[in-house]
Amino acid sequence: SGTPTPVVCTTGSLNIDGSPYLEPALQQITHDYGNLCSGLNLLLRGDGTRALNFVQKGRVDIAASDVTAMTTRNLTDHPLAALLYAVIASPDVSISGLTSVEIQGIFTGHITNWSQVGGPNEAISVLLPPPTAAINAILRTFVMNGMAEKARGLVMKRDRPDILAQYVSQTPGAISYVPLAVANTASVQTLSIDGVAPSTQALLAGTYQFWSVEHLYTEGNGTSQAQAFLQFAESSQEMSVLSQFGAVPIGMVNAGILSSHLPGPQF
Repeated sequence: SGTPTPVVCTTGSLNIDGSPYLEPALQQITHDYGNLCSGLNLLLRGDGTRALNFVQKGRVDIAASDVTAMTTRNLTDHPLAALLYAVIASPDVSISGLTSVEIQGIFTGHITNWSQVGGPNEAISVLLPPPTAAINAILRTFVMNGMAEKARGLVMKRDRPDILAQYVSQTPGAISYVPLAVANTASVQTLSIDGVAPSTQALLAGTYQFWSVEHLYTEGNGTSQAQAFLQFAESSQEMSVLSQFGAVPIGMVNAGILSSHLPGPQF
């Protein structure tokens, strides 16, 4: 896609904090950038949505967020990608998918046995991310029709999708939800929703709803370090990195599909 964007290097430091779901992709992008710009001291953390508070207070330069910052925060949005998520089940549950109504039934606690949704006669073991995890708000908004997760189950203390997926793989009858990139590397079943499996194609076609817009927020236009990094992160060279991590570069997503997920959950 045309000439590669020239890479602008700066010195000093750059602090990025936020989404643990986008963190693996950002790790690769910051690694690529650091290789080209060795004079910059780059720090990346995955503290979740509260990074929006940190960027407002000037404690970090860029906040990576899976949810939209409230307009009262007055932050500048640099949307980077659409990130795919998946509902996952343990390998012993022999079903390939669920309807969104069935997912709502399971996570509200109304459906408690896999036989109620065409699976084996086995209790459903619900495993959940911590209550503050952004993925809960995304599931609620785009899959649960606004309903909150009320099912009894094991609730994680930290928002670590990789560990959550590992638990699902080892717990008979388990169900949960994680970023698609995590599901793809774990020994779990990735379930289709309403007959559609999570994929870039399905997201672009508007047939799969469980995804979020990934935002990079700065205070004002951001520091010169942040501006140079954002230009690199959004460049054509880094698009393939996003795809490797279950993220679709924002420029590929049709405006109508994008608007279906904006503003989405806000914090």
